[in-house]
Amino acid sequence: MSTKLDDLLSDESVFFTGGVSSIISNLGKAVAAIALSVACLVTFTDVAIRGSFSDSYFSTLAVMIVSAYVIYFSLLDVGEKKGEESEEYKAAKARYMGTRVKISGEMIPELRLFCEDYSRRELESRKRNLLICYGLSPEDLPSIARPRSLREAWIFMRVKRMRIFPLTARTLLSFDRKETSRELYDPEHGKFLRSFIKLLPSVVCMCVTVSVVLSVKDGMSAADVINGILKLCALPIIGIRGYIAGIVFSSKAKPTWLETKARILESFFKTRENGLGTPS
Repeated sequence: MSTKLDDLLSDESVFFTGGVSSIISNLGKAVAAIALSVACLVTFTDVAIRGSFSDSYFSTLAVMIVSAYVIYFSLLDVGEKKGEESEEYKAAKARYMGTRVKISGEMIPELRLFCEDYSRRELESRKRNLLICYGLSPEDLPSIARPRSLREAWIFMRVKRMRIFPLTARTLLSFDRKETSRELYDPEHGKFLRSFIKLLPSVVCMCVTVSVVLSVKDGMSAADVINGILKLCALPIIGIRGYIAGIVFSSKAKPTWLETKARILESFFKTRENGLGTPS
């Protein structure tokens, strides 16, 4: 039988009907409730900060840090899976997949040229927008290349530091694979190293948990119980934040990126249908 918390987390009306703003609002209420509980505990107890760092302090701190990371990233992954059930993600995915499937093998060379030209024009657009923000125009760029003031030198340095976004055919056609700077990429290459890196957090967690020695405290008082609750109060907040971060990422950030790639591919199709080749 599911608990009330499980029912709350699986209720679509709570997480998606009201949108992400309602999720954040509920998160704020949960954090406020936990903070109020902590304040109540502190009010009826004597509070003191340890002046020395004992072995017990460092061992407890290590366990708490490892637990916080494990809880956060575990619930982050759960939240991302939950966010993929949102209507925003489903609509963006359907649009992108429907557009991507129209790309045939013979279109790839044209798509590469289109991506290169698109990247150049996107960089030029960002440079123009930056200059306009400072009351300048693209025609002023050669003059501020020989700055007469600190302001012009600063603006020119900002323009000069702008880099082109490496948009490739692989970027547009890859859905859930990790992107690389190359189109020809064998996933077997470096698989062992990637697996080793992914395993590192679990290995660190295991090292800490194996080295922990537990013993039952004799004569535990109410103060000991309150101290334990106070130490653990941060973990639910971290877990909730990880879960919500995963939902927001999958229901907002990922759909936006999928829609952007779909629009670029649609622009490629229009350019190709008009017989213009790559846009100038």
